[in-house]
Amino acid sequence: MDAGFQFHPLQVSYVALFGAAAVACLLSTVRARRISDRAIRRGLVGLLLASAAWAGAHVGQLLLPTATLKTAAYTFGLLPGFATVFAWLYFCSAYTGRSYHQSPTYRRFAVLLYGGVVAVKLTNPLHGLYFAASFTTTPFPYLVIDQGTLHWLITGLAYVLSAAGFYMLLELLTDIEYDTTGLGFLFLLTGAPVLLDVVAYARPDVIVEMNYEPIGVAVFAVGVLYVTEESFLAVPQLSRQKLVDGLSEAVLFLDGEGRLLDFNDSARRQLPRVASALGEPATAVLPELPAPAAADGELVTVEGGGEPVHYLVRTTPLAAGDTTLGRALVLADVTELEHRRQELQRQHDQLDGFAAAVAHELRNSLGILVGRLELLEGRVDDQGAELVAESHATARRMEQVVDDLATLARFSKTVTDPPVTGFDDAVRNAWTDAGRAAEGLSLTVEGKGRVRLDRQRLAELVHNVCRIARRTDAESVRFALAGETVTVTTDGDSVAPGDRTAVFDYGSAVPDARTGMLFANVRAMARALGWSVALDDYDEGVRLRVEGVRSPSTDAAEEACEIHTK
Repeated sequence: MDAGFQFHPLQVSYVALFGAAAVACLLSTVRARRISDRAIRRGLVGLLLASAAWAGAHVGQLLLPTATLKTAAYTFGLLPGFATVFAWLYFCSAYTGRSYHQSPTYRRFAVLLYGGVVAVKLTNPLHGLYFAASFTTTPFPYLVIDQGTLHWLITGLAYVLSAAGFYMLLELLTDIEYDTTGLGFLFLLTGAPVLLDVVAYARPDVIVEMNYEPIGVAVFAVGVLYVTEESFLAVPQLSRQKLVDGLSEAVLFLDGEGRLLDFNDSARRQLPRVASALGEPATAVLPELPAPAAADGELVTVEGGGEPVHYLVRTTPLAAGDTTLGRALVLADVTELEHRRQELQRQHDQLDGFAAAVAHELRNSLGILVGRLELLEGRVDDQGAELVAESHATARRMEQVVDDLATLARFSKTVTDPPVTGFDDAVRNAWTDAGRAAEGLSLTVEGKGRVRLDRQRLAELVHNVCRIARRTDAESVRFALAGETVTVTTDGDSVAPGDRTAVFDYGSAVPDARTGMLFANVRAMARALGWSVALDDYDEGVRLRVEGVRSPSTDAAEEACEIHTK
């Protein structure tokens, strides 16, 4: 039923109340945009805009002349009304320092939930389960809404979600060591209009049944942005500061020019020099520090009154919106780890020296032995010549073993950051470096791509593969790259099935004494490159399967996965 527009004092007061709420929310967005924290700013601005639209729909519902138009205004208001719930949760999560608002899972769930609720509300004319509207002229022309079952279900869900936001705020305000009485009162005012909703539903003769939540949001916005702005903005900073103060790592806050702005309690204890150096360049206070822009991942040693302390430095930009204001340096004490690393390095150096000395002595002794055997040749009878030849061959084989062990000691250490190179070129260059070991063998390289590897270690790996091929009477070697796997195939004799599990063991003499060590060397060089090697069941030669070959695309995929997980 339609009714003509009527001016009534009570109607004018309702229009003024919701109109003021809409205007207050819109004007508050201007001030809210000055908040430096992007997430807090987005959440609050979204809440204000949704509340302004909701209050504006109430004004339209009160002023429009016909029941049809009033119903349309009411239906439109349902959309930003439910949106305020998600804007409120986003704001509460960001303001309290949580990360729910950044979670892709929660965001997708929120979009799906909101879309489903919007669909239910917009299709109400078809099913009538959300509300039914009638028109009354007492005390002034307005819609009387008879709420349906779906309304109460969705409203209950909205109240539960909103309560979760209030819980986050309550936990923050009670935990922080700061007077937040006024701020807490304003937060309570945000939800106080729910009481008006209850009264309006129970006594529509006293208060017109409408949603009064936009009024609470407007009061909250004006209060926190114009009355208690200082404490409103201080609480998140103090909360973060408390969190930072609880860290065992020393944290230094620097401005854009590298001057010391602030530090946490751990920095005060561990680096007492910073206590009286606010405003000074960090590198002047701690000369051991590298330039802030290049400090990430650096290991620095700070000399103090006692033993030197080793720190691993991590740097994080300090930003306000899209503007980088400075950096936070996190210094983790890794003194014990560094001492262990230095001790391991010392042991490695000793072993390297020992291996070099032993190899040198063995080569000299074998050289003397070979020389003496050569002198015996021609001075002995045929039987003696045969023994000399066998001894000579054994000495030559021992020289090769010594060379292999020396190479293994030199190149078997794991490579932590190998360079990127083309697979095809790398294999062909290594084949060329193999020299005499590759003579008489043909090479085939399949698969294109760029991989991370150390050229010297790859050359040693290929060199040992060529020697395996020659010892197994092969004529060709094929290297094939597929994803993170490289297969190396020869066409010579195969390894007996019973020997395939022990072929990589040193001293196993599998498949024979001459070739057994070569397989073990291949595995050692592969492990130094971060790869793993296995022998396939293959009866037409030897086929090695090398897994874990990294490429730049592999690194990028893992980095993207880490970012997504965080």
